[in-house]
Formats: sequence, C-alpha cells, structure tokens
Amino acid sequence: MKNLLPLILVAALAAGGGYFVGRQQARPAAAGSGSSAEAANESGATGTASSSAKKKAGTSASAKDTEAGKPGKYYSLAELKEKIRGMKSLEYYNPDWRKSWESVQNLSREEVTELLAFMETNAAKSVRETMRYGLLERLAELDPEAALAYANKLTSKRERDNALGTVVSGWAQKDAKAALAYALTLPAGQARNQALSQVVSALGATDPQQAFDLMISNGLTGNRYGFGWGMVQSIFSSWAQKNPAEAALRAVEIPNSELRNQAFSAIASAWAQQDPMAAAQWVEQLPNGNQKQSALFSVMNNWAQTDPGAALAYAAQLANPNQKRSAVSSIMSAWAQTEPAAALASAQQITDEQTREMALSSVCSSWAQADPKAALQYAMTIPAGEFKDSAIGSVIGAWMQEDSKTATQYIQAMPESAERKKIVQSVVNNLAYQDPKTAAELTKLLPPGELGNVVWQIANGFMQNGETKDAIAWLQTLPDGQDRRNALNNLSWQLARNDPKAASEYALTMPAGESRDRFVQQIAGQWADTDVPAALAWLQKLPEGGARTDAMSSLAANWSRHDPQAALDFATKNLSAGEEQNRFLSSVASSWAGTDASAAKAYYQKLPEGASRDAFISGMVSGLANKSPLEAATFAVNLPAGEAQNKAVSQAVSQWSYKDPSAAAEWVNQFPSGDLKDKAIGNLLQTWSNSNPEAAGRFLATLPDDKAKQTNIRNYVDRVYRDSPAMASTWVDSLTDEKQKFSSIEKVGRQWMRSDAAKARAWINGTTLPEDRKQKLLGAK
Repeated sequence: MKNLLPLILVAALAAGGGYFVGRQQARPAAAGSGSSAEAANESGATGTASSSAKKKAGTSASAKDTEAGKPGKYYSLAELKEKIRGMKSLEYYNPDWRKSWESVQNLSREEVTELLAFMETNAAKSVRETMRYGLLERLAELDPEAALAYANKLTSKRERDNALGTVVSGWAQKDAKAALAYALTLPAGQARNQALSQVVSALGATDPQQAFDLMISNGLTGNRYGFGWGMVQSIFSSWAQKNPAEAALRAVEIPNSELRNQAFSAIASAWAQQDPMAAAQWVEQLPNGNQKQSALFSVMNNWAQTDPGAALAYAAQLANPNQKRSAVSSIMSAWAQTEPAAALASAQQITDEQTREMALSSVCSSWAQADPKAALQYAMTIPAGEFKDSAIGSVIGAWMQEDSKTATQYIQAMPESAERKKIVQSVVNNLAYQDPKTAAELTKLLPPGELGNVVWQIANGFMQNGETKDAIAWLQTLPDGQDRRNALNNLSWQLARNDPKAASEYALTMPAGESRDRFVQQIAGQWADTDVPAALAWLQKLPEGGARTDAMSSLAANWSRHDPQAALDFATKNLSAGEEQNRFLSSVASSWAGTDASAAKAYYQKLPEGASRDAFISGMVSGLANKSPLEAATFAVNLPAGEAQNKAVSQAVSQWSYKDPSAAAEWVNQFPSGDLKDKAIGNLLQTWSNSNPEAAGRFLATLPDDKAKQTNIRNYVDRVYRDSPAMASTWVDSLTDEKQKFSSIEKVGRQWMRSDAAKARAWINGTTLPEDRKQKLLGAK
C-alpha cells in the first residue's frame, strides 16, 4: 500500500475531474553495472565516478519512506482518529500525514470499518475522500465483499467509481483472478475501465503478457480516464526485467502516444538496471522526439546511480546537442544525490556553457535535498543573470519539498531585492497547489498588483484541499482589482460547488457589478444540486433585477434535471408573471426536454397561450436542439402558426446551423415560400456566414431573386467585409437598391484599402459609385 501514496495524492489533485489514478508498482532496487570511464568532449561533459558513489547509489531517495515503514512506526487506531480529526487538508509533505497513510496497512478488518465510519463525521472532506482510498484498499485485501458493499453505497458517482477502482486494486493484490472476474461483470463505462485498470496494474507485476493483452483488448489505452500511467509502468517495468527486448517490441503496439512514451521510459529504466549500455543503444534507435528524450533520461538516471563516469562517457559521444544536454543533466541530478561535491566538480569542468548551466542547475536541485543551505550558498556565488535565478529557484524549490517551514523562514529573512522577488515568484507558483497556505503567506513579499494568475492558483489550491473558507478569507485580504476579479471569475463555480453557503455569504460582501452577478449565478446553479430549498431561500432575499433573474434561471436548469415538476410548481406558485418567471420556465423546459422530451411536450400542451407558454416553448426548442437539431426543428414547425412558431423555427434553425449548417439549409429549403421560410433562412445565414462565409455565400447564390434575398445579401456583406473584403465585394453589385449599394461599396472599399490597396483601388474604379464619392474613397487614408 505504501507505493500507492504518490499516485493517490495525484488523484486527489484531480478529484474535480472525478478520475482515479492507477496503482504504482514499486521499482526494484538498482542492480545495474557498468565500467567507470573518463569522458571528455570539448563541447560536452567530463567527469569520473568514485567507488563510494556506486555504493551509495539509490539509497537516499527512499530513506524517508523506509523509515515510515519500519515495525513500531505506525499509529494505533485511537491515534489515527486524533490525527485525522486534526487534519484540515491534504498536507502531503507533513510526516503525520504520511505516517497516518502508512499506518492503515496495519489495521484489522474491524478497525478499518470503524475508521471509515468515524471519518464520515469527523474528517475534512479532502482528507476523508483521500484516506478512504487507503482504507478501502486495505479492506479489500481483508474482505473484498465488505469493501465492495461500502463502495456501492456511496451516493456520488465520482466517489463511487473511484472507490470501486480502489477496492479492485486491493483485491487484485490478493486474488487477481477473482478481481478480474468481478471487473468484467461491470457495465461498460468509466467504473468498469477503472476497475480493469487496477487488475491490469496488479497483474503486470507477475504476468505482464496477460496484463498487456487485457489492456489492449479492453481498450484501456485511450488515456481518457487518467489511470494509464499505473498500468503501463507496472506492465513494462516487470516485462523489461525479464525480457527487455521483447517488452520493447510490444510497447510499439500501444496506440496512445503518451502511454507509449511512458512504456518506453519504464523499459529504459528497468533495462538500464541490468545492462545500461544495451539500454542506451536501444534508446538511440528510437525516433527523435519526446519518447526518445524521456527514455534517454531514464537510462542516464539509472546508469548514474551505479557508474556516473561511464554514463557521462556515453553522454559525451551523443551527436544531438539537446539530447546530450538532457543526458548530462539527468546524470548530474542522480550523482548529486549521493556525492554532491564530486558532481559539482565534474559539472564545473564542462566547457559548453549551456550544458554546464543545465548540469549545475541539476546538481543544485539534488544537492538541496540533502543540504539545502550548502546548495544555496553555492548558488548565491553564481554571477548575476538568468542562470543564477534558475539555480536559486531549483534549490529553494527542492528545499520547500523537504522542509517548507525552514525554507520559508529563510526567504522571509532575505533583504528586499529584485533577486528575492524572482525567488518568491518562482516558489509561490510551485507551492500554489501543494501548500497554498505557505504560498499565500509568501505573496506578502511581492509588490501589490503583481500577483497575476497566481491569485487564482492559490485559491484553487485551497479548494482542492477542501478549504473553501480559507480560500475566501484569503481573497478578502487582497485589494479589489483585476487579479482578485479574475480569480473569482475562474473559480466561482468551484467555490460554489465546494461550499455554497460560505460562497453565498462572501458574494454579499462583493461590490455590485458583473463579477458579483456571475458569482451569484454560479452559486445558485451549484447549490441546486445539493440543497434547493436553501438556494431558493437565499435567492429570494436578493433584490429583484437582472442578476437575480439570471441566478434563478441557473438554479432552474439544475433543479429540473432531477425534479422538473417541483421546479415548475415553484415557478407557477411563487414567481410573479414576468421576465423572471418566463426565464425560469424556459430553463426548466430546456433541461427537461433534454432528458424527457415526451413529458416536456405533454406539459407544454396544457399551458394556456401567453408569454409563459412561449417561454416554455423556447426552452424546449433549445433543449431538443442540443440533443437532436432535427427533432427540435420538427417540433417547432409543427407548432400552431403564429409568432411563437416563427420564433421557435428560427431558434431551431439557428442552433442547428452551429452544428450542421448544410443539413439545416436543406431542411429550410423544403419550406413553402413565405415569412416563416424567409426568417429561418435569415437566421441560418447569420450563423453560417460567421463560421464559413464561403459556404454561406454558395447557399445564398441558390436563393431566388426576391426582396428577402436582397436583405440577406446586405446582411451577408455587413458580416463578411471586415474579415474578407474581397469576398464581400463579389456581392455588392447584386444589390438593387442604389443607396444600399453605394453605402456597401464605401464600407468594403475602406476596409479593403487597409489590407490590399492596389486590388481595392482596381475594384473601386470598376464600380458604379458616383465619381465624386469614388475619388473621396480612393483618397481616404
């Protein structure tokens, strides 16, 4: 279970999308070998590896995890409850969090069940959802049926699917065949694919061939569900340990390029532990691109753990300069983890400036993991410039990962300067998601008005951790301005979803304006998914006006997805006749028509004629058109003749023309001549001429020469001339009204003169525009 932690943390960050990331298999200890050799290249790398580097290779990175897993290092059930109760967020780098996670693997079946029940009322949302993964995986190892029963009782589809994937993951570790049999019984969809991915990941460690066949045959390589990496890593790490050449041949069968690249990296890493020279030679045969770069990085990183000198010697003979720099950087990063002084000395001898700077930056970053102050002292001695800023940023970033409190104190103690500003900006960007509290604190060191996008990144980091109130509290400390408004615009839906009550209270403190109106609308829609009465009570306290009308409409759309009749009863009994009621009814009808068109049609037929009925019809057309434009158009054309029908047909055609204007045109052309057809064609051309003016022009040319066509030509020219005056010019002469024609010539001519004066002049001279107006147009600048 310990090996699942890094990917669960990634899954937690992606929880807004509702996707579970697959289980990561433990990578075997390095076993590779290679002869040490000196490398020299006048434009590349030089250096040798000492014997101690070989002995120490691969030990430092896992020391902290190993300590957490020692016997006697786990919390008891009572201690776990206290720790979980006290956690307000996912403090990934907090030892208590990691130890709590590791402690779950020691719990009995009864203890797991008890802790799951405890967390429902005593844990922060983000902590509960993430810790649940570990508990369910443990329960699945002990009692798969109980784990499945718990997962299936979760009401949120996202949480249920994620939980089922976790259960199957734990079950597969104990009995992969039984877990596979269960996964195959699930209906097609996300939950089934998640479950199968967990079985594939588990099987990959013992039977990579079977796991690979399952992955391919079940279409799990589309990478749409976010769990492809776990499967690929498990399969090809295991396969390459047994037969790297065979693994390499099968990896090319993966259709998804991203997953294929990950497979190559896994093969390269495992192969390099056995025979780094052979692995490197295989990588050289790959086509240039990301897959080669990533695989080369894996080979060099593993090779450097056992013989950095030999790795450098190989890197020095690479012909591609970018690949050479990347390889050297990877080697130095691994070497500096065990022998920073030796790695530094070697990097300083590199003659190519760009390669040297990349190598030194890698050394600093790895060095900072063991001795950040020493690494920073070195970085500060680098001459001023971009490289110094980069090196300091790498050191501070690595230091933050290891000890954010001490690193933060160091930054705060630095004297105010342009150098400190750059460091703070870099650190804040890196910390915004994983430690928003520290990032928010560090923004105090930046000049007001220079936060930019980091404002919403930090606020989003708070909310990903379930700390909506903290996000709001922090935003309130910022001065009103573009940065805060942009953050609210980007995050309003998430604030409203996470904690609509807190969001509603904050909305009332905002200054009146578009930002607040949009925020109120988002809150209403999101709140309707969880507590309609509370959302309605809040909205009805707002002053009447466009903002409340928009918010009511947003609430209606979400409410009607699960109870349209209740939404309609509220509208007819509680809202006064007028704009607000009509917009509400239209939103209900749109949502209802998309889910149950027959019921929506039956309801509309009972409505008396009037504005409310027309609004309901408009909403139905919109909802039907989103699902089937032809169905919407057919419904509209079969309405009783009149203004309501005309509007409905025009609306249906307009929405259809966004998706398939040619089909909409063919349908409209079947209408008998008359006002209905003219208006429908006008709406069609309005949309079509914006998306594809050339195709719209061809359709326009097929229309009969009548008054309606003249109107459409004039409108077509008005829409097209700004972006394509040459295309618009071909239609101007078709206008029969002289006044309109001359006005169009002048508009088109002025615009065309700005982009191609020679062609514009030739066209203007050939028009029937009066000579005095023609000369004035030709002389215009």
